[in-house]
Amino acid sequence: MVELHFCVNEHLRIISCCEKHPGKVAVPDETVQGQPYTRLLPPLVYRDLDALDWVIRNDRKLLLENVRLGERFCFEYADLVIEPLKEENTRPGARVTVCVREIAATAPRTQSFQRSEELEKLAVMLSHGVRNPLNAIKGAVTYLRSRFAHEPELGEFTGIMSEEILRLERFISGFLATTSLDHPVPHDINALLKKITVFASLQARVSGVELVLDCGPVNPIRINPFQVEQAVLNLLNNAIAALPDGGRIRLGSNNCRRQARQFIAVEVADNGPGMVAAQIASLKDPASSPERGRERGFGLYITREVVQSHGGLMEIDSEPGMGTVVRLLFPVAGEGQSS
Repeated sequence: MVELHFCVNEHLRIISCCEKHPGKVAVPDETVQGQPYTRLLPPLVYRDLDALDWVIRNDRKLLLENVRLGERFCFEYADLVIEPLKEENTRPGARVTVCVREIAATAPRTQSFQRSEELEKLAVMLSHGVRNPLNAIKGAVTYLRSRFAHEPELGEFTGIMSEEILRLERFISGFLATTSLDHPVPHDINALLKKITVFASLQARVSGVELVLDCGPVNPIRINPFQVEQAVLNLLNNAIAALPDGGRIRLGSNNCRRQARQFIAVEVADNGPGMVAAQIASLKDPASSPERGRERGFGLYITREVVQSHGGLMEIDSEPGMGTVVRLLFPVAGEGQSS
């Protein structure tokens, strides 16, 4: 991976610059000293503000994924980590780390197709892996129901187990049917979020967490609704697990612009413990995957793959003790999606 590091002052002018692999991103320090950061990168926008200025003013770290670099680099897309300067005796400023993918520039549509294909393979592998032990459990429950039909309490529990097994079977069948490479269809994202809220509300209530739906006026977008539903549920499950009793989650939608492109954002915001810088940084690498042998992190990995397979972006805004906001940005028709 090629990395470029540079720092700017409060006026967004470069005060230092270095590169990890010289020659790949040839930007000598002396040629950019004192220049606006746009000497290196296109203007970076976050919440309709300059992203670097936002970081300096709010003293918070920011992750921007899949930023288009343009023709100044031999690579087209990169992930950016922007963080406040923390060195002593320094004026306000920001440090920017540009993580450039070591692949040739390709059209967003081709990248989306490749990611969809990878996601489909992953879905098939997971679904078949779950189905085999599920069949064994189903057989055992059927035996217990027939063997101990005279015990009402056991019959009640095995009845619940049978219903849950049936629900999982339907889920797997739906997953295999809807993760194919069919073209996304126009869908009302707010209607989907309302459905998701109903699904997650019981789990949230049992955990003592308040789940609030806050949707803005947005137009239908072309998505695979099943994949997006699972992506959002993964975020909600992570938030519910991280929140203490009395925590709060806001699930919402809004229109936004990033890098001069129009997106519809699905936002999951919680008031939980937040994440440390190392956790956020571990999510910036497009080639990263969950740690082998551990379940944690897998849901967020799949969520990222779903968003990127739609040609979208994922933003994470978090600080320890300040909660976490995850935004899934889906491009509107004509902005990276096929119409």
